[in-house]
Amino acid sequence: MRLTDSGEFCASCHVMQPVYQVWKHSAHSPVANCNTCHVPHNLVLKPLYKAKSGMWDSYVFFTGQTPLVLEAKKNTKRIVKENCLECHGTLLRNVNMEGRECIEM
Repeated sequence: MRLTDSGEFCASCHVMQPVYQVWKHSAHSPVANCNTCHVPHNLVLKPLYKAKSGMWDSYVFFTGQTPLVLEAKKNTKRIVKENCLECHGTLLRNVNMEGRECIEM
């Protein structure tokens, strides 16, 4: 489970290299990994979500259906928003987001 929490694991798929490089050189890399933002923090839901998401991502990748532009699904956007607010809730309540979600920033 620890291995799948690392940014290097997520970047092992060539499709994720550009995103990994952005994260690696960001202020988040010393304090957060991919799963900190993209996976539910609930101890029961986390492994289930990772298994389901990982199987889907593997299927898409190995069947050659990977889109040129990766776009988060509605459920993923919800999870990212919840996790974003968990760490940055006070800040985001005091910032005018002009109707945008934190994932769009």
